This record gives sequence, structure tokens and C-alpha cells, in this order.
Amino acid sequence: MILDNIKNAKRYYSYSDRVKTALEYLEENAEALITMEAGRVDIDGDNIYALVLDRPCDPDYDSYWEGHRLYLDIHYVADGEEWFGWAHISDMTEMEYVAQIPGEHAKYKDKRHAGSYFLMRKGDFCLTDLEDIHAPSIYRPNSPFLRKICVKVKL
Repeated sequence: MILDNIKNAKRYYSYSDRVKTALEYLEENAEALITMEAGRVDIDGDNIYALVLDRPCDPDYDSYWEGHRLYLDIHYVADGEEWFGWAHISDMTEMEYVAQIPGEHAKYKDKRHAGSYFLMRKGDFCLTDLEDIHAPSIYRPNSPFLRKICVKVKL
């Protein structure tokens, strides 16, 4: 997993050509993403696309551990703050598939309370790869609203 601020995105361009394209999109559109209409934005069709999301940061929002097999995620905070959980796949037990894309998205449970948590603020991003199980959009009392972008990058 990579955690940094979008100002430093160029450091990660060598990760892959698609990751470079995704990070460039976030850099070039950082201000526009704050007010852009929520929904899917195609960057390179199904290879790279952004989900512009408004999240209610409240205790009733159902955050859970998740992982992916076909895409990596770049989570970017356009506005607000987000508590984010991370764990290595070896510390988790797969529970079920979620049928967004067949075979892509699985829910996990923590085997031994192995997750770590961190705060992401406006302008921060994290890249989660195949071994990175994550719990995004966790309740944060001081941040009642979160505008985030999740860029899906096909492997």
C-alpha cells in the first residue's frame, strides 16, 4: 500500500502506465473533483475509471474490509477527512464475494485484529494493490461529510 499526498504523485508514476494515467487525472482535476457530479467517470473505459463518491461519515454507514483481484484502487480525498483501515491479506479471512464485477470484489473478516488505521485528509491518496485488504470511509465524528474519489485501475 502507498499513502501520500497528491502533490507527490509523480513519485509513483513508475508503478505502471495505468497508475500514472490515474494519478495524472487526479492531479489535473483535483479542484474540479470537489464539485463534480457524483458517479462514474471513464478515464480509459473499463481499464481506468473514477467513482466520485459522497460519503456520510456517520456511525450507521456500513464500512467493511474489502479486497480486489482484477483492479487496484487509488482512494483520493477531495474534501473532508476519512479514517481508513488496512491489513495484509495473510491476516484476513475471506467471507464472501460481492457481485459488482464477478470475481473482483470480496469481503473479508479480520483473523486477529491485525488491521492498522490512519487518517486521510484533503489531498491525500492511498493506493491499494491485490494484497492490501482495506476498510474505507470509516466513521469520523469531526468530519460529517466526505467527498472521495476511488479510481479503479485494471491490472
